[in-house]
Amino acid sequence: MDTFVPSKGQGKGVAAKMAKHALYYVKDNNLKAMLFCPYMIGNVESNAVNKMFIR
Repeated sequence: MDTFVPSKGQGKGVAAKMAKHALYYVKDNNLKAMLFCPYMIGNVESNAVNKMFIR
């Protein structure tokens, strides 16, 4: 899983919203995510609940 936010959208919480919705999708569909994006990795590592959704 990777995220990209164009420069116009940076600093406006867009990446956080994408991360949240992506992880809900993973959870709701009983999936596991492989993370490549440094933002997503940091987001998951800082939230113990999210760790169960990665492999």
